[in-house]
This record gives sequence, structure tokens and C-alpha cells, in this order.
Amino acid sequence: MVKNLKIKKYWITTLCMVFCSLASFAQDLSDATIGFDAARTNVALKQHGIKDQDMEAQISMMREAQKRQYLETSKIENNISQKIKSEQSKKANIGKTTLASPEILAQEKAALIALYNSTNGATWTNTLTNLGAWPVNDPNSVVTPWNYNTKTGWYGVLSVNAEGRVTELNLSSNNLTGYLSNLNDLTELKEAKFFGNKIVGGNIDSFSELTKLVILNISTCNLDGNLQSLIKLTNLQDLTANLNNLTGTFPEDFYKLSKLQVLDVYINKLEGDYSVLGQIPTLTILTLTGNNFNKVGSPDYDNRTIPESFKNLTNLTTLRLEMNGLKNNMKVLGNLINLTSLFIVTNSFEGPLPSELSALKKLDSFTFGQNKITDISILASINSLRTIDAQSNLITSIPPEFAQLPNLTKFYIIKNKVSGPLIDLTSPKLTDFYIYENYFRFIDIEPVFSKYKNLLKNNFRYSPQAKTDQAETVNRGTGSSVTLSMSDDGIHRYTDNDKFKWYKGVYPNGVLISPDESRQITISNLKLSDAGSYYCLSTHPEITNSANVNQNLILQRFPITLVMTTCATVAGSIKAATEKFYTNTESSFTFETTATGLMYDWSVATAAGTPINAAPSNTIASYSYTFSEAGDYIVTLIAKDANGCATTFTKPIQVIAEKYCANEPINFGFETTTPGLTYTWNSYDASDTIVNTVTNTTGLYTFTPQLGGEYEVELIVNTATSCKTLFSKNITVEDCTPIVSCTANNPITQKVHSLFINLITKLVSTPNGTDANVYARNEIIALSSYVAGTTNSIYNFSNSNAAVTFSFSQNGAENDVYIPKSASGAITSIDLSKYFGTQGTTAVTTNYSNGSNGSGGYVRNIDFCPIAECIPITGVINIVKKATAQAKKTGNSSTNSSSKI
Repeated sequence: MVKNLKIKKYWITTLCMVFCSLASFAQDLSDATIGFDAARTNVALKQHGIKDQDMEAQISMMREAQKRQYLETSKIENNISQKIKSEQSKKANIGKTTLASPEILAQEKAALIALYNSTNGATWTNTLTNLGAWPVNDPNSVVTPWNYNTKTGWYGVLSVNAEGRVTELNLSSNNLTGYLSNLNDLTELKEAKFFGNKIVGGNIDSFSELTKLVILNISTCNLDGNLQSLIKLTNLQDLTANLNNLTGTFPEDFYKLSKLQVLDVYINKLEGDYSVLGQIPTLTILTLTGNNFNKVGSPDYDNRTIPESFKNLTNLTTLRLEMNGLKNNMKVLGNLINLTSLFIVTNSFEGPLPSELSALKKLDSFTFGQNKITDISILASINSLRTIDAQSNLITSIPPEFAQLPNLTKFYIIKNKVSGPLIDLTSPKLTDFYIYENYFRFIDIEPVFSKYKNLLKNNFRYSPQAKTDQAETVNRGTGSSVTLSMSDDGIHRYTDNDKFKWYKGVYPNGVLISPDESRQITISNLKLSDAGSYYCLSTHPEITNSANVNQNLILQRFPITLVMTTCATVAGSIKAATEKFYTNTESSFTFETTATGLMYDWSVATAAGTPINAAPSNTIASYSYTFSEAGDYIVTLIAKDANGCATTFTKPIQVIAEKYCANEPINFGFETTTPGLTYTWNSYDASDTIVNTVTNTTGLYTFTPQLGGEYEVELIVNTATSCKTLFSKNITVEDCTPIVSCTANNPITQKVHSLFINLITKLVSTPNGTDANVYARNEIIALSSYVAGTTNSIYNFSNSNAAVTFSFSQNGAENDVYIPKSASGAITSIDLSKYFGTQGTTAVTTNYSNGSNGSGGYVRNIDFCPIAECIPITGVINIVKKATAQAKKTGNSSTNSSSKI
């Protein structure tokens, strides 16, 4: 009798633990708790074709499904567990029961110790915290159940029957690692739970003989094996085996597990047919997500059918068929009249949802993203629906009848093709409404915007939306005009509040072409430089919320490509700073032309056509190269206009091996094996005048020319018998005095340089979509006095990650400024040592705040060497009123009254 009292007391304690655990479910739902592995789910989704840009949303959807299932499973497990305990308690009250034999008890204890050792029991959470640590080294210890109140017994052994046999083992979330050992000696075991640990392997055979097992939860245990091993477990009511490595198919006689209520094989490696499950009508939760049922190469790949036998599963409350390659027979699900949660994400279902689903009057949550569903009207007849997740389908409209769904709480219809007026779904129960990545425009949202915004705040998500209109290619000739339009697709799809801005270029780096905010813009007198891509961005003063990325809706038009079809030959020529070229000295070339919008391809080849060097295509009309060998070369430039029309220019040059400079000694020597010679050296200038003569017997001669020019060095060799031999060599002497840039000594250069850097710094910080001439107005005006021509504006402005570039002329041949950026440093200065005037293109080195520098920059049409400093004149323009007739009579003049501008 005492023994019976102890058992009853233990059941009260255990039930208390169960209810306490249930109370904490809604609060502690970590991935480990619910049996969700984001990394493995990510891999499975990729294997089923989910793209990276959709992965976050899919992971979130799968996690939410797992949470819902976990809560449902927990309720079922607790109900089952209470029944088991109740039955065991009743048996304990019926007469006396003797303990099992010492051999059997020792055998069970040994099985537990083996489990302890194989899963590193010394590092179990309860061992480290000294809560019911197993006395595995005590040969006299007896397996006793864990008492939650007294903190005594073997932790995790939650139930021992009157014979001393273990009937419930729960080591979930206890930091078990290593491998799961064989537990088949625990033949009285009815409940076994190992989820939420870090077990790395084992085999499902470890449970194959436990015929009394009712609950088996081996979630995330990484076990191998196949389901045939469990075919004897006919008392199983809950098999939760998600995130393992189970292989093979469902056995044909799997229906023998006829008491199953929960079957979860989420993300394993099962394949083949699973129609046998339709013969287990007791099932209430069925999860077949993420296996190999849809095996690549199989005859029914992405064309699978929901088994007809599933019509028998009328007790199902949760069904998960994600990533199964299903395409057919969704209508059979209409027989599952007790369904509350249905998940068919990432399959191949097409067309409208079948009308048979209207029979699901208890359906609470329906998730069917990543299919090809086109019509969801039938869901309007299911009043029980609280959550509809329809993302990534082909749905074109939200049924107006959805406004009558009384319990709708969360509605996700992102990444579809929905357009047209947004219906009013606002009700006190609605908490989430996501409609981004559809085809909505401001005119669709504006009428109901305030209702959604006031109700849902940040949980009304509508940005971004698809591009508007259609991509177009427009051909025009020079001198004509073109009208560009947004929201011009045949119907009025914009509001009077919409603001439009037109850009030339590729989004998001286009250049604003007009401050006008009209839906249409006309470009007149087209030039070749007008060819290119144009797009338009539209905003709304209320709907566009820049403070929230999910509400910062900026509509973008598909690009209009303007093609100028008339190709004209580009006129121009390659110029060089000097016509004498030497090895190991930088040779510079420029291209002089009046053509606009050119791209340049510079290259060098030998006279025989062997390529030596080629520069990447760029907009810089200058090129430098250092030759390493003397010889004849051809410099080639291919100039391309905006239409790709190309004109080729070439310049033959001769590269000389050595360079001789005035006032620098030039050494000569005569090589011979004949002895006893006398040498007379004479140097002649271009007028044939001897400017230097030396006679010696060494054969060596040094000549220092005083002036640049052409010289002939003559050598007369005399033998002992007075025989003479004449040799000569022609040389060219350069005046090598370095040319110093005017910027080295001009007192105003530093000021102009500072004004220029101030402008560049301001332009680099220009916000996207802002008119640079407005944003940097003061800096542009400050520099304008030193710019060639008269301008207070810049044109063709571009502020990319690579460089900032612009022109001072609207019709310039190319941009006047190109300054490369650094990824980690601000622009601080440019090197003007090669600057010699405003008209030529000056290649500059750009210096950055991190101490580095970059090449490839250039400036043009800026006077860095002005003859005088420009001092701004201050003043006010007044409007002077004319004198009135009365004022003239009285002699008073009204010119004393003026208005300032």
C-alpha cells in the first residue's frame, strides 16, 4: 500500500510538470525547442529551387509552420501522456505487484548507462547543474524516477512502474551529444523524447523492439535507418522524427501502426510512394515536408499527385506537404473536414484553388506560397480562416469577398501579380497585411491608405512594387523630338498627387534630366548624345515613407531606350606632346575632336601588327604608355559614339633607344683589335661647323654639346704608316630643361584648387535624386569665375561608386572633370604638376584622406593659373518705381521708394 501511495504522489508531480511546461510553450519557442533547423531548411529549400532573394521569406514561413505544429503536437502528446499515466496509476491500485527480477532491472540500468556514456552524460545539462545526476559509477544504485519537487532520482526518467521498470524517458533539451545507443532492453518504455539536443548520429533500430512505445520524439537526432525498423511498434501514437537521415520508402504494411496520431518526418531522405498513410485514419498531424519524394530524374518529377487515399484522413488537423513536387489532386484535401492548418508551400500546383476546399470549415491557417496559383476566390467561403499566406504565386486580384472574412488576422500576398484598387480589409482583428512586390500603384492604395496605416502601423507593408509600363526602344534621328511618358498604359493609373522625376542612365545611377515633376517630358532637337536609356521614378507625398523600407514606395518605370540611328564619321586626330619618343620615358597622346559622347579604345602595336598594350574602354581622350624597346610602332584609337558608331585613327611613331641632352656629356668609344692607332674626333653641328675636336690614342671621346640640335661625330683613325680610315655617327641632342607647370609658382593656384576640391566634396555627398546644381549651388558659383566660358551650372553630372564626373558645357565634347573615388578615403587634393593650360586635358593623380592615391582622373576648362584673383561683388538689385504725375507737380520723386529682390 505504501508503494501505491508513492506512485500516486509521483503522478501528481508529473502532471504538474506537464502543465507547467504547457504554460511556457508560448513564451519559449526557440528553434531548438520547436525542432527547427534553419541551416538544414535552407539547404532543402535550395535543393527545391528556392532562390537566394526568396530564402528569408521562405525560412520565416517554414519556422512559423513549425511553431504551429509544435504547439499542436505538444497538446496531443500531453493528452496521450496523461492517459498513459492514468492507466498506469489504475494498474498500481489493483493488488500488490512485485519488483522485476534483479537481472531485468540490471539489464535496464545497463541500457541507461550505455545511453549516458554514448551521449556524453558528463556534459548533460542536468549533470553540470547537479540536478538528478545519474549515479552511473555506483554499482549499488537503483533507477528511480526524477522527482521535480525534491530534486531526487534519475533526471529524465519520469516514470517507473510498480515493477521498477522504466516507462517514460524524457531527456529533451539536455545537451546530449555523441551517438544514441540501443534502448531495446527498456521493453516497458512507453514514452521516449530526445528532441532539442545535439546528437550526431545513431540508428532508428535503437527502438525497434520497444513494442509498448506510445510516444517517440527523436527530433533533430540525426539518426539513420528506415521506417521498416518500427513496424513492430503498433502501439505508437506519436512518431516525431523530423530532421533525421531516414532513408527508403514507407513500408507497404506501415498501416499496421494504426494508432498513430502524429507522424512527423520533416526533412529526412525518404522517397517513393506514401499513399499507404491514407490507411491510418487516426492521424491528426501529418508532416512529410522536405524529403526526396520529388526526386530529380523520376518520371513524376514536379508532377506528383496527392494520393487519393488521403481522403480517408478525416481526423487530420495539421497537414504539411511542403517541397513534395506536387501538382495534382489538391481537391482531395476537401475531404479533410477537421483541418485547421494546411501547408503546401513550394510545390507545382497551378491555376485556381479547387472549389472542394470550401468544405474546410475549420481551417485556421493556409500557407501555399511558391506555387503557381492564379485564383484564391474559394477561400472567401471559409469564415474560420485567420492566416492566409499566398506569397510567390501568380494571383492577379484579391477577391472583394475577403472583406467579409470575420476572423482574418494575417494576410500575406507578396510577390504575386495583383493590381487594381486595393480593397478594404481593415477590421479590429487584422494585424498583418503584406502586399509588396505586386503591381499596385499609388492610385490603388491612396483611397484606403489612411485606414491601413492607422490600424496596422508598420505591419502594413507595400514596398517595393513591380516596375510600371513596358520596356520600350525608340528610334529617332538628330534634330527631332521625343516625348517620354510614365503610367501611360492605356488607363488612368496615377493620382494628381503623384510626383515624377525623369533620369537618363541606368537605375539607380541615372542623372536627373529636368526639375519638372510631370508625368510626360519632351526632349527637342535631339542630338547623338541624347541616345541612351531613360527611366522615371514616381513618389507620393503620403504613401512614400522614407523612414521605413517596407513603406518607402517609389514606383519605377521600365526603361525607354532612345536610339539615334544616324551614324556620322567622327572627325579628329591623335596628337602627341612631342614627336620624339624614347624608351623608358612616358609617351603621352591626346585625341582632338569636336564629337560628343565618345568612348575611347586606345592600343599600341608594332609596325608589324603585334599587340603591345590596350587600355580598357573609357571616356578619357588621353593615353600614356612607356615603351621598353626602340622601334616603329602604331598608336591606334577607336572612337565610338553613343550608338556604337566607331571611327578608327592611327598614328605611326618611331621610338628611339637613347636620349641625349644639351650640356650633358656623351661618351663614345671605338672598338678594334688593331694596335698602334691614333684617333682624331671631330664634332659638327647642323651648319657643318666643327664645334669640338680631340686627338688621342685611347679610342675614347667625350662630347658635351652646348645646344640642342643635330650633330655628326666624325672619327679619323690613323695607322703607323699614315693610312687613314673615316667613321661617323649622327646623333640628335634635346634641350632637356624641364618644363615647370605654371601652378608651381602662381600665387592664386592654391585658392582655385581649394574651390575645386570644395565643389568635388560637395558633389560626392549629393543625395540620390537631388539636383546637383541646386545642392552644390554655392560651390559651383564660387568656382565659376575660373571656368572657361560663362556658366553657373554643371551638366552630365554622375556620382557613382567609382567616380564623380561632370561637364561645364551642356554641349561639350565630353565631360570636363573625372575624379576617381577611393573605397575608404575622401578626396583631399589633385596633383596639378602636369597642368599647362585650360584647353588641354590634364591627367591628374587624386589623393585621398587615407594616404592613398589613384590615377585615371582628368580636368579641363578650369584656369588654375589665373592672372588675377576674382573677388565677388556684393550688391542688391532694386526695382525702381516711375514717378507719378502728382509727384512731378509737387516736386517729390517716387524713386526714393524701391523694392529689393
